Order: sequence, then structure tokens, then C-alpha cells
Amino acid sequence: MAAAVSTRQHQDGYVTRPFERADTQEFLELYDDVFGGGSREWFEWKYENNPYADEIPVFVVEHETDGIVAARPQVPFEMRVNGRTVPAIRFGDTMVHEDHRRNGLFQRSTEHALEYYADKGVAFGFNFPNALSRPGYLESGGRVIAKVPTAYRVQNPTGFLDRDVPGPLATALRSGAQAILGARAAVSDTSGFDVERHDAIPAALLESLYERAVPPSIHASRDERFYGWRFENPNWEYHAYVARDGDRPVAGLVTGTGAPVDSQMTNVMEVMPLSGGRERTRALNALFSCVTTDHADSDTIVVAGRSVPESVLSTHGFLRDDRPPLSLATTRTRLVGYDVAGDEPWSAAGVDLTEPRNWRVNLSEHDTR
Repeated sequence: MAAAVSTRQHQDGYVTRPFERADTQEFLELYDDVFGGGSREWFEWKYENNPYADEIPVFVVEHETDGIVAARPQVPFEMRVNGRTVPAIRFGDTMVHEDHRRNGLFQRSTEHALEYYADKGVAFGFNFPNALSRPGYLESGGRVIAKVPTAYRVQNPTGFLDRDVPGPLATALRSGAQAILGARAAVSDTSGFDVERHDAIPAALLESLYERAVPPSIHASRDERFYGWRFENPNWEYHAYVARDGDRPVAGLVTGTGAPVDSQMTNVMEVMPLSGGRERTRALNALFSCVTTDHADSDTIVVAGRSVPESVLSTHGFLRDDRPPLSLATTRTRLVGYDVAGDEPWSAAGVDLTEPRNWRVNLSEHDTR
């Protein structure tokens, strides 16, 4: 295979090339123009300190007179597939300056990145693009693999709806939601477990819980290195919870809470082990009882993926977005995949990448949380 070209000159005055450290300030300014926010600390965490990257994993598009006008970042991941570890990339933070849109920069930079990473041995790519960016990814060879279910515990309906509601009505809605949720959680069986809270992520302990029941489906490999990096995002505050039966840890989870803007959201980033039986379910009930108590001030608590049993979600008042009433008011998250290596078309470690049941992704694999 011929080596992928890392720098590409285009006839219309654009150059697509790898990121250089001198580009950092221009990158952050472009990010702020397109998305709002972005900081040096965030950039260091996400791109410079990523433990799976041997370079800053970003391509930029430079214009001959306007400088950097687009960026094609990707985040390397080590994925576990059918018991094997496989290199992959997750796309995100794609941005094009408004004065240079509709010039094909999104598509050409994405295709350039796919070619480049195929030459570096990356097996596949994935992401969860919104409705605006999804068509560009699909035009570049991506496929919609699945709609990822998301469950919401709506603790403040006005915050969840993100709209102005008169004060008395807002108070009544919140009080009503809390009463309903409290009644449902009262039936939860949490006996036999003590829950310990950790402000610092106990990476080794979480890895040991994950390794107890590693599913064959596609997901990020959750080793100590992963846990030591993933939950250092400076824009979120993370806490770990571990349920113990005596001295024996049975299950754990990690929450992430973002700084409130219009509403306050807490995400259950993941649970571990990713699969298990009755004891795990009982331990998760104990964990969710603590999480919902500790984060009662959040407007919404969110769980994504299929790692939490339906019985736990129902007991603690979560509503899924793939059924009414939330299906009438929310947009489902779509997992998009990319066949990067192409050696075994749309396959990795003998697993079909296009089969939704072959994926087990939670919010830890998502982009911005």
C-alpha cells in the first residue's frame, strides 16, 4: 500500500495538512467562532494528552490568504472487539469557518483523514454526529449503524424542555416530578450493598470491575489508562460510585456533571461491569439510588446505551427516547461507522461493524462529555 499523503495542495487555494503546535491558538479561535468555548486546558486533555495518540490527531485546512479556515479532529481509541484490542478513531469537533462553507472542505478533509489513518493501521471509525453534520459524514463513506437509546430522568421538566415557564407552574412541575420519582425509587431493592463515593476516579478498581465481564461486542477498552484519561475533561465534574458486598466490590459507575448553562445535566457515563446477572442488577439499583439522591438538583440525569437493565431504569424513573412520551419530543442519537482499514470490508476481529447488536457504547465513547 502506498503511503498516504499527509499534506495535500488543492487547486482552489486550500491546503489540507496535519496539525502543528503553532496552530493551537488559531484552532481555538475557530472553535470559539463555530461552537463557542474551547480552552487550552480542554485542548491539552482531549488531543495532546490522549494516551492512544502518537501525534496531535487533527488535520487543518489552510487558505492561502485567510489562514486556518477548517479543522478535522479525531480522537484515537483502543476498542475491544471479540476479546481483541483494535485501534479506532472517533470523529468530532469538525468545523469550517462560515466564510468558507459550501466549498467541500468538510468532505475533503474527512476523506483525507480516512486515507491517512488507514495507512496507519486504524481498523474503523465511529461517531455520533448531529443532524447538521451527519450528511457530510455519510457522503464521506460513513454509514448509520444504529440509533442509540437514551434514557432521561426528568427531575425538572422546565429545564428539560429548555423553555420559559411561569414561576408558579415551574414550581408545580418540579414538585410533581420529584414526588413521582420519589415514589418509584422507594420500591428499589438496595439491601446488602454499601456504596462508596469517589471524587477522584479509582482507575485500577474500575478496571478490575470491567474485566469481570467483558462483552464480545464493540466498545472502548476500559483499562487503567483509559480511566486515567477519559474523565479528566476540565469542562465536566466526575464522580465514581462503587457498590460493595462487605469488602467485595460488585459494580460501579461514573457520573459527569457539566457547568449549567440553560439547565443542569448529569450523565451516567457508564456502568461496570458492562454486563452481568441478578447481583449486578441489585448493585446497580443501590448505585442509582445514591446517584439520584446526590444529583437531585440536576434538571436531568441521562443514561445512554444498553448496559443498564430496563428494570433499573424503570425503577428509578427514567424514560427512554425510543418510546412515548419522549419519542415525541426528542431526537434519537445515531451511531455512524466508517470502514477505515478496508482489509475485511466493514469487519473488525471477525465482527460485522454494520450489525447494531455488535456494539455496546455508552456515554464514555461519546464526544463532548
